[in-house]
Amino acid sequence: MAGILFHVGDSTPAGIGGIDEYTVLMMHMDGDQSDSQHTAVLNGSQQLSTAQSKFGSSSLYVGGTTGGINIVDSPDWDFGTGNFTIDFWFRAPIQNSTTLFSRRIAEEVAPFYLGLNNTPELYLYSSSNGSTWDVASNLSAGSYSADTWTHIAIVRNGNDYVIYNQGVVIQTLDVTGKSFDGNQPINIGVNNNTDRLNGYIDEFRISKGVARWTADFSGNLPSVSHTSDSYTKLLLHFDGDVSDGAHVVTSNGNPQLNAATTKFDGAMSFDGNGDYLSIPDHANWSFGSGDFTIDFWVNFNSLSSQQWFVFQWPGGTPYWIFYLYNGQLFYTDRDGGVGGSDMETGAGVFASTGVWYHVAFVRNGSTPYIFIDGISQSLTIVNPFISTMPDISSPLIIGGRTDRWVDGYMDELRISKGIARWTSNFTPESGPYTI
Repeated sequence: MAGILFHVGDSTPAGIGGIDEYTVLMMHMDGDQSDSQHTAVLNGSQQLSTAQSKFGSSSLYVGGTTGGINIVDSPDWDFGTGNFTIDFWFRAPIQNSTTLFSRRIAEEVAPFYLGLNNTPELYLYSSSNGSTWDVASNLSAGSYSADTWTHIAIVRNGNDYVIYNQGVVIQTLDVTGKSFDGNQPINIGVNNNTDRLNGYIDEFRISKGVARWTADFSGNLPSVSHTSDSYTKLLLHFDGDVSDGAHVVTSNGNPQLNAATTKFDGAMSFDGNGDYLSIPDHANWSFGSGDFTIDFWVNFNSLSSQQWFVFQWPGGTPYWIFYLYNGQLFYTDRDGGVGGSDMETGAGVFASTGVWYHVAFVRNGSTPYIFIDGISQSLTIVNPFISTMPDISSPLIIGGRTDRWVDGYMDELRISKGIARWTSNFTPESGPYTI
């Protein structure tokens, strides 16, 4: 996924690069970290929640009525008769008939379906022939405790199909000669938009061609985030805000964690029709009279219409918005009265679609700057900065609003408070922001 970095501090210059002691929000949102770079479709309103995580700052939260992730069919999910491993962590209250993951469409017989019941146990359905549950039918995959992180692994090792719960062997099945292939998507926390989990999932990984465990590993459960290797075909860390601020990020519409079109390790894809991210209001993005910087990478599918990149807008005043309109970049704000700021570039600042551009808006005292690919743009200042921007009690929105949707991709969005990061031409960072 893209990254979002908020910086809070005084006017003392700090380093241009990534995560420092001032950072209050940082989201890499890099999606699939395997070499396969699958695109993950986010279903409706859901969260990369900082309330719970096994590793990193956040996990995928599926709320029982909305949410979940779908990843389209791929040869990476066709294991044949070879070894494979599917493993992840989950945390949930006791519940019945909900989905942890599946490779399935609707209620069809399919390679995998793993769910929760209220006994409380996990239960597995698995098919190698697509017509009967010849491998497993409502088979126990062990118990779980309410609101406790639990590690699950399904492993094929030669002719053995093994279910591990907290590293303990729960079932060993003979799958001699059986092949696990199909044409279904991978679904995480949801099954065909139904039977949604009410809980959290972290560190979801699919490995093809390797049995990662071949015996009890209860004394050696994973203790850090996985790293990708040649066997890794899907790896989702579900890391949202990795700063100490740990803000909750909610997806709306169906934005995608896109790994095919990316500046650095994945980007957030917005389809120009209702996709956006929201983050609750916080003092960290109340700029007052101080310096600030907004910067990100963007790749457009279309340059037409009006596209709001990032803003706080409650439906009236006060507000602030950084946006594209008729080929020009604009920054505008209003203080709730008659005061307001308006700055704009000339027309045609973006040459074409399908190209990554680095964009930055900077306030340095009373002087505004807009940079594209590190080059300062000539600005028309219709109204200068108001002396003090008001505190706006509405969410921070990324990706647009009604009739003003972003149509394209955004990566490494950073907002810095208390510093003008650039006041002259510069070379944009060549990689993602880091510590």
